[in-house]
Amino acid sequence: MLRLYSAEDIERLRIVKHLVEDRGLNLAGVELVLEIMPELKKLAKVAESKDDFEDMQNQVNASVEKIFNTLKLGSEEKSRSTTYLIIS
Repeated sequence: MLRLYSAEDIERLRIVKHLVEDRGLNLAGVELVLEIMPELKKLAKVAESKDDFEDMQNQVNASVEKIFNTLKLGSEEKSRSTTYLIIS
């Protein structure tokens, strides 16, 4: 049986290969990275496209919150972390 892979499937496999072979992550680490990647990509797009500082700050904070939740880090860890936005 012939199996066809999408470009997205191929890219995901490349990322997994890189994380395991080049970065030394185990499969649990890879799974965690793959879970937070959509939020990181979203943050990158927000940083590139937003002119409204307040809107950008709200979206960044929401994404950071999702990442903390994905990593299952508690409120103690969140309170020690500060997000700095640098505007040039």
